[in-house]
Amino acid sequence: MVADLAGEFGAELVRAIRAGLAQGASPMYGLRGPSKLTWYDFATEYARAHWLGHAAKSRDEVSDALTAITLAMC
Repeated sequence: MVADLAGEFGAELVRAIRAGLAQGASPMYGLRGPSKLTWYDFATEYARAHWLGHAAKSRDEVSDALTAITLAMC
């Protein structure tokens, strides 16, 4: 289950990156090189953006996916 959530989250990130590249701006690289955004900052902002107004199950899935990805990165 956690692997499925992580896979869905990863697919959502890929879609977001592709959308940014299609618009001519990469979310990873700014005008001067790599972003200074840390994983922790990204994860907390993502959770905040996908928290309010969502059902408890959806919030649980977001937190599970972020946890799985964070553990995989460690």
